[in-house]
Amino acid sequence: MTKCFAALLILFLALPVLRGDSATWQVLPRSGDWNTAANWNPATVPNGPAAVGTFGLSAITAVSLSRATDVSGIIFNPGASAFTITAGSQTILTIGGFGVANNSGSTQSFRATADAFGSGTIRFANGAAAGDNMLFTTNGGVVGGAIFGITEFRDRASAGQASFVTNGGSSSGAFGGVTQFFDMASAAQAHFVNNGGVPGAGDGVTVFHDRSTAGAGAFLNNGGQVAGANGGLTVFSDQADAGDGTFTNVGGPVPFTTGGTTQFFDRSSASHGTFLTERGGLLQFFNSATAGCGIFTTNGAAISGEFRGVTEFHDRASADRGTFITNGASAAFSLQGSVRFYDNSSAGTATFITNGGMFGAGGVVEFRDHTSADEANFTVGGTPSDGGGSGFVFFRNDSSAGASVFELNAGGFDGAGGGQLRFSEDAGRRPSHSHRARRHKRRRWRDHHFRD
Repeated sequence: MTKCFAALLILFLALPVLRGDSATWQVLPRSGDWNTAANWNPATVPNGPAAVGTFGLSAITAVSLSRATDVSGIIFNPGASAFTITAGSQTILTIGGFGVANNSGSTQSFRATADAFGSGTIRFANGAAAGDNMLFTTNGGVVGGAIFGITEFRDRASAGQASFVTNGGSSSGAFGGVTQFFDMASAAQAHFVNNGGVPGAGDGVTVFHDRSTAGAGAFLNNGGQVAGANGGLTVFSDQADAGDGTFTNVGGPVPFTTGGTTQFFDRSSASHGTFLTERGGLLQFFNSATAGCGIFTTNGAAISGEFRGVTEFHDRASADRGTFITNGASAAFSLQGSVRFYDNSSAGTATFITNGGMFGAGGVVEFRDHTSADEANFTVGGTPSDGGGSGFVFFRNDSSAGASVFELNAGGFDGAGGGQLRFSEDAGRRPSHSHRARRHKRRRWRDHHFRD
C-alpha cells in the first residue's frame, strides 16, 4: 500500500494544477471561439495566469481567439482530436506557466496570422515550453506594412521539441512572419523552417535577441520559390548564440531569387553550431559577430547552372576559432564555394580547408579591403581530377596575410595544378610561414520587429 500511495503521489505532483477558470473544450461546442464560455466545461473561458485549457475529443477542432488570452498552459489529453488553435488579427495568446503538454498521440497545431487590421501573436513566457509533437505556423502579412504573424519566446521559455514554419508575406510590400527569442529563451531541440514570400514581400524570419540561444535546434532557410522572391532567414543579434544548432542555407529552384540566409550581428556568436551553405545559400557575419568554434561547409554548384554557396565577413567580424571547409564545383561550367572577408574583418585563429573542384573551379577564400588572415591556418587543395580546378586563397586591396600558415597541396594526377595562394599588387603583408606539400592524392536584415 505504501509503494502504491507513493507512486500515486508522485504522479499527482507531476500533473499541472487546474485552478480558477480552467476548463475542458466541449465534445459538441457551439462554435470554434475560444472566448465563448458555452464552448467549455464548466462554462468558463480559460483566461488567467493560472488557467489551463484542456482538449479531448471534439466535433469542432478549428479553435480561434477573439480577444487577448492568458493561460498557464494547454493540455491535449490522450486520444484527443487533432486541433488547430489560431491567434489571428489583434489577438495575443500568452502561455506563461508550464506551457503545452501534448499527450494525444497526434500532431497539434497552432497558427499566428495577420490580416489588414492587425497581427496575431503566440507568446511563451517565464519557463513555458512549446512541448513535443507540435506544429507552429507563423504567417506573413497579407497587405503592405508592418502587420504580420508573431510567435515569440521570452524570459526562459523553451521551444521544446516542437516544429516551427515561418512564412514570408503573401503580397508585395507585406512583411514576413516572425518567430523570435528574447532574454534567456532557448530553441531547445525544436525544428525550424523559414520560407520566403512572394516577390516584393518580406521573408519568413527566426530572430534571436539578447542572450537567447538556438540550443540544439535544427534550422532550414529555404530560398525564394519564384523569380524575384526573397528566401527565408535566421538572424542572431545582441549577444545571442547559435548553441549546438544545425543550420542549412539553400537557394530556390529558379534563377533571380534570394537564397536562404543566416546572419550574425552585434556581438552574437555562431558558438558550436554546424552550418551548411549551398545552392545559392548565404551566411553572413556583421559588426563584431564571431564564428565561435562552429563548423562551416560552403559548397560549390553540384549541377550545371546551379548557384554556389557563399560565406561572408563584414565590418569587424571574426572567423574566430571556426573550421571552414570550402568546396569547389562538382559540375562543369559552374561556380565554386566562396568565403569572403570585407572591411576590417579577420580570420582569427580559424582553420580553412579549401578544396579543388571535381569538374569546375576550386573553392576560394578571398580577403579584400583592410582584412587580415591573422593567425589562421590554411590547407589549399590542388586539382583533384581532369577538368577540375585548384583551390585558391586570394589577397586583394590592403588585406594582409598576418601570421597565418599555408599548406599548398599538389593536384591528384600528373600535370595537375596545385593549391593556389595569390596576392594582388596592392595587397599587404605576405605570409611568414608557408610551404607546398609533396604531390599526393587527396542583404542585410534590419531589426524592424517589436520588443513590447
